[in-house]
Amino acid sequence: MLSMMTKVEFDGDSTDMRCYKMGVLLGKGATAKVSTGWHRVTGEMVAIKSFDRAVVSDAKGLKGVMQEAKIMSRIAHPNIVYLYEAIVAPNKQAPAVSLVMEHVPNGTLLGRFRRLKLEEDSLAITRCFMSQLLLALAYLHANNICHRDVKLENCLVQTGDILKLGDFGLSARCTQLHQGLCEPLGTPIYQAPEIRQSGKLCYGKQVDVWSAGVMLYMMTVGCVPFDGDSDADLTLSICEAKIRVPPNMDSDALELIRGMLTVSSEHRCTSLQAAQHPWLVGKAPDLRLLERDNGAHKMATATMGKLGFSHKLVEATVETKKRNCVSTCYQLLLKRGDKKSENLTKEKKHKKTKPATIDPAAACAMTASAAEREEKAKHDTNQVSNKPFGGSTAQAIGSPVSPLR
Repeated sequence: MLSMMTKVEFDGDSTDMRCYKMGVLLGKGATAKVSTGWHRVTGEMVAIKSFDRAVVSDAKGLKGVMQEAKIMSRIAHPNIVYLYEAIVAPNKQAPAVSLVMEHVPNGTLLGRFRRLKLEEDSLAITRCFMSQLLLALAYLHANNICHRDVKLENCLVQTGDILKLGDFGLSARCTQLHQGLCEPLGTPIYQAPEIRQSGKLCYGKQVDVWSAGVMLYMMTVGCVPFDGDSDADLTLSICEAKIRVPPNMDSDALELIRGMLTVSSEHRCTSLQAAQHPWLVGKAPDLRLLERDNGAHKMATATMGKLGFSHKLVEATVETKKRNCVSTCYQLLLKRGDKKSENLTKEKKHKKTKPATIDPAAACAMTASAAEREEKAKHDTNQVSNKPFGGSTAQAIGSPVSPLR
């Protein structure tokens, strides 16, 4: 039987991983692996990031993982991968930590450009993706968050060329543009001069703008802007910031790249300034606001009621923006409704499908868990009063197809 797990200290209650059916492995890194998964109650697909127990076995590793979860639990933007909930299962040796996130089906931005077709307008696609990335960064920076690992591999692509920035494993709270952080983190070819310069390990949110500038150059020119045979050579190349300019390169694109790849962080354009550059304005897709209309909300809460969640509990969870089993179910039901609406607007003929079904056992368990949660809350209240592009091609601005090395 599914049961409620221990409280996640940063926001509300967590569910048992048995609420999810694990799918295929999507990728594996040094500290975690990401797999597909299905929410057993709604049937919606999610992505599950599971951390190696060795990583969370010591206090420092666990603190880093929980910081990633805490930061993701406090942000919501159309161009950022959404965290539904964090699940912490107690263990005598080390807790098992999993992040349940939005599933983005079409791979990374790196893969998107590797698969770029000759007939596609690479310039328009570049402007579309870069505009979305900078809007996401401007949102993060306005909320005093520095990503610190902005790169093609960490930008995911949703159907319709919607960009989703993910992997917040190196992210940190930062209130300043030019200082506040000290650790030399990030992927070498994307690192800003203030990170590479010896003896100057002090930087701020502006490092994300530099990394995005490196991405923009790679997408437009087809190769990395800075390189070297050794780490010292790479540092020199980055700190000099001399880039090769292809013939007939779009002047507005070049102006933006140079503004983002300015060595001095004080003189480098900010993420908001870059997003408002004339070359990018109006190039991002017209994304729907995160807040749905009242009809979608009513449909989701009505379904939640059928699952045993009280109206008061659902409303309180939505209002407080918690990330737990209740909010996950609610958000996934909204997502299901969104997909149905999109199918209707396409006005295509489809075979009539059966209505989505809910696993009775899971529903009963969730109902019981919800009831237990409410009962426990009442009891507590009474008790307490107080070189990444190899092997493909892409079109460069104002020039013929150039190799992506």
